[in-house]
Amino acid sequence: MEPHDLTRGINVSAYKLSLAKQLEENAKRLKEHYQRVQSQRKEIETQKQEVTSFVCDWQ
Repeated sequence: MEPHDLTRGINVSAYKLSLAKQLEENAKRLKEHYQRVQSQRKEIETQKQEVTSFVCDWQ
């Protein structure tokens, strides 16, 4: 086995590990973003209900 073959194998392995780590971080960020969007939607829906109930009470 040639020394450069061994080095190439290590580099590919390191690349795969860093890629897997990056994908994991991206998935975590997407999940956090999705949760923030869902909570914002709930807040907006709650605000809409409050406005509607206020208008109904006022009339």
